Amino acid sequence: MARSRESLLIDDIAARLWNDRAQYDADPEATETNLARLVEYFGKTTALTDIDHAKAKKMVALRRGHRVSRRGKLTKEQKDALPLISNATVNRSTIAVLRRLFSFAKDEGARFDAEPKWEELLLPEPEERVRELQEDESRRSITPCGPITSPSSSSSGPAACGRRSALC
Repeated sequence: MARSRESLLIDDIAARLWNDRAQYDADPEATETNLARLVEYFGKTTALTDIDHAKAKKMVALRRGHRVSRRGKLTKEQKDALPLISNATVNRSTIAVLRRLFSFAKDEGARFDAEPKWEELLLPEPEERVRELQEDESRRSITPCGPITSPSSSSSGPAACGRRSALC
């Protein structure tokens, strides 16, 4: 059973989250878009307590079918040829935002009987790729600048080097 002094309607929780925290995110426009997408999908009058694992899973399935967006006028064929959004985008723009709404409501005192199983909703993402420098890239980035004398010397040091090297 959900207990909270505040409204548990998804639209109300999203508005409170926005006013208290989300508007200060690094990319508030993206957060606002993601919150609006969830509110539109579930409906403004849906209580967060009514969103269980099955409903969250349907939202993830719908979001997986979305395509990346491009600016400008595109024909239907061009839009249909765009790739689907990545699993990472689904995880960050849907699952993480919905989870954040649940966490915010819990911070306000709400309790949930049927909260989604977050780890089961997360889609697999590829491991981060480690890029190694090629031989010539390595040499170029470590080109020495020559001896560095005192900071007052105008003929040596990083400014005199003219190269963007880690050693300058």
